[in-house]
Amino acid sequence: MLFVFGLSNAATITSTATGGLWSATTSWVGGVVPAAGDNVIIATTGTSSVDVQANITQTGSVTVINGAIFASTTGATVVIGS
Repeated sequence: MLFVFGLSNAATITSTATGGLWSATTSWVGGVVPAAGDNVIIATTGTSSVDVQANITQTGSVTVINGAIFASTTGATVVIGS
């Protein structure tokens, strides 16, 4: 009998309340910038945002909490999914 299990290395990465640049460690709780397959939660508050300034492909999920802001001030493209 052969069993094959798929292991997922995806982490859940949450933004800080103050957000910042997607590529900056200070924008993320724990100081880790999301990898392509991670599940991302944008949890900024007030007028703070997570700003994407370069094209990214995010194959994991991206959840924007009600009231949070996910933006691109440079017109960068964000591809979600594979």
